[in-house]
Amino acid sequence: LEVVMNQHPTSPARPVAILERANVIVAQGDVQSAINELANFVNDPLKASPVAPMALLRQATLYRVQNKPIDAEKVLVTARQHFEPALVADPKRAVWAAVLQYHLGLVQLEQNKLVEAKATFDATAKQFADKLEGAEAAWRAGQCRRLEALAKLTEAKKKLATPGLNPGDLAAANAAVQDAIKGLTETSTYFDA
Repeated sequence: LEVVMNQHPTSPARPVAILERANVIVAQGDVQSAINELANFVNDPLKASPVAPMALLRQATLYRVQNKPIDAEKVLVTARQHFEPALVADPKRAVWAAVLQYHLGLVQLEQNKLVEAKATFDATAKQFADKLEGAEAAWRAGQCRRLEALAKLTEAKKKLATPGLNPGDLAAANAAVQDAIKGLTETSTYFDA
C-alpha cells in the first residue's frame, strides 16, 4: 500500500490504497487516525476518484462506531452533495447512492430525528424500489412512523395521568391518544402494504 501511495502518486490504484490503508489502521485499533485519513477524500485529487463515495461512507461508519452520529451525518450529507448525481447516472455505481441515502437515514434515526429519517427512508424506498436498500428503507420508514406514534401516545398518556386536569386539557389528551392510536393503525397498514 505504501509503495503505491508514495511511489505512484498519479496511479488510479492510489485512492484504493489509501482507503485500504485506513481499513488496516482501523484493524490496528486506531479509529481516529483512519477517520482523519479518509477525510482527505473530500478534497482533490482524491475527491475525483471512483472510490471517494465509499471512503466517505466508511468514514461515517467509523464516526458511528465512536457514537458520533452528528459527525457521521455531516460526512454523509457532504458525500451525497458531491457524488450522488454522478452515482445515480452510473448504472454500475447507482446502488452506492442508495447506500449513502440509507446510511444517512440510519444516522438520523440514531439521533432520534424521526421526521428527517422517515423522509430520507421514504425517498430512498421510492428512488431505489428495485434495490435491496429500497426495501430496507421502506421498512425503516415504517419503524419511524411507529416510533413517532408511540412517542405521541406516551406523551398523551403522561398528560392523562396528570392529577386534576381541567376538562379542556382532558379532552385534548384523549384526542391525542386517539390520534396516536390512529397513527399506529396507519403504520400497521403501511407495513401490510
